[in-house]
Amino acid sequence: MKFTRNPRGYRAILRGGPMKGDMSRRAENIADAARTMLGTGTMADDGAEVDTNSFVNSTRAGASVLLDHPAALRIEAKHRVLGTCIDAGR
Repeated sequence: MKFTRNPRGYRAILRGGPMKGDMSRRAENIADAARTMLGTGTMADDGAEVDTNSFVNSTRAGASVLLDHPAALRIEAKHRVLGTCIDAGR
């Protein structure tokens, strides 16, 4: 039996509804963990919000988790909110 690659087939799988759903689920899990982390301790006063966005581009589905706050870079550098919560997406 010979196996040949089919790039259109790969693209269809990576852009399909199940893949987008899985990416959205993972992003929501990370966002929920980040919201929990932001709601405790000294970070509760920062007022930072966590947003998610899922998308399908020309090659694959994806999702992003954003910390929506003017000082988001400082919060992430000091507390590593999103970096710590990445394992929640597994």
